[in-house]
Amino acid sequence: MAKFIRSLFDPRRILVIGGSGIQGSSVISAFKKGWETTNLDFRENKEANINIVVNSADDTEKHLAMADKVLKGKYDMILSTAGGWCQGNIENENVFGQVEMMVKNNVYPSVLAGHLAIKYSTETGIIIFSGSLLVYKENTPNMLAYGICKNMVHNIALNLASKQNLTIENKVICLVPDVLNTEVNRMSMPLDHKKMINPRQIAEKIYEWGRGYNVPKNGSFVSFKLDKELIVECV
Repeated sequence: MAKFIRSLFDPRRILVIGGSGIQGSSVISAFKKGWETTNLDFRENKEANINIVVNSADDTEKHLAMADKVLKGKYDMILSTAGGWCQGNIENENVFGQVEMMVKNNVYPSVLAGHLAIKYSTETGIIIFSGSLLVYKENTPNMLAYGICKNMVHNIALNLASKQNLTIENKVICLVPDVLNTEVNRMSMPLDHKKMINPRQIAEKIYEWGRGYNVPKNGSFVSFKLDKELIVECV
């Protein structure tokens, strides 16, 4: 009974892999009131309650070891918001380097998030991965490395959603947003900026799920589009 009473007053907890990036920072900001926020990234996020700053030159096993030293107890939400993008097809002389870079930026953080979720997620915890709507719907021959690695992220989410290593109450969600409104995307994509999605809008929706409202079912791929207002749907 005492444990149950303490749980009513203890802050809920969220771990964000990539919490100093654009999307991750938005999530940390959205959750800073009433939640204990932990950022694991290459840079500190001053808004986070706890920072696990890892070296980008180290392999992911070292990142895991650092996380295990710091993380205590269970987390209500565990997210991977880390990612990266590059353009190029299979004719590119640098295609192998591009694949290696995309694996490091997209796949390893997702594997790390999934691995940590097995250890640290609560029995009703939500685990969220960052995919791509374009890769989900189409082939991407001119973004080969990016497409390969986002498909791998989608596969990680589907495998974790099978519940082989989680409880029946856990929920695994993969975000597949349309184009995010970031400086890089505004410079590189010939798209009406008004149709780009503000990362804060996605963070607010994740915060809503964290509070138990309108949570997608386990294994959902959730798209975000902007047409005057934010459209959220499972695809």
